[in-house]
Amino acid sequence: MKKTLRLIFLMLSTLAFILPLFAFDLGTKNFFDNPPAANLVYPAKEEALLAGKGSLEFQWSDDCPIETEGYEFRLYNGYGMNDAVLIAKENLPGGTTALKINADKFEDGSTYTWSVKRIANGGRKSDPAYNSFRVKK
Repeated sequence: MKKTLRLIFLMLSTLAFILPLFAFDLGTKNFFDNPPAANLVYPAKEEALLAGKGSLEFQWSDDCPIETEGYEFRLYNGYGMNDAVLIAKENLPGGTTALKINADKFEDGSTYTWSVKRIANGGRKSDPAYNSFRVKK
């Protein structure tokens, strides 16, 4: 009888410990999922004005800065996003939300695409946030 009660007590104690782990709802977020992408701030529309400026400042924001290890910034010529048209590539530390690129890299009327990937703690990367824009000098 005592053995049976001990066994029942042990089983109930184990269930009381394990069940909350399964009941805890993480939503759709999973550790192995890609982290959320950064939010592009500028240039985030179709045109970037460079008249009288020595550089173009790319800006983004991050909803989870405490979980961010760094960013991968890329700038491409045209609409493509491959190494053949890559103009600039920077790996930036967490907390960075802007990068200036010299104006001489841009031609008036040309189209460019930029992207930022967020690197979360542990090295997991987000999908790229990207935008294409035309330069006006």
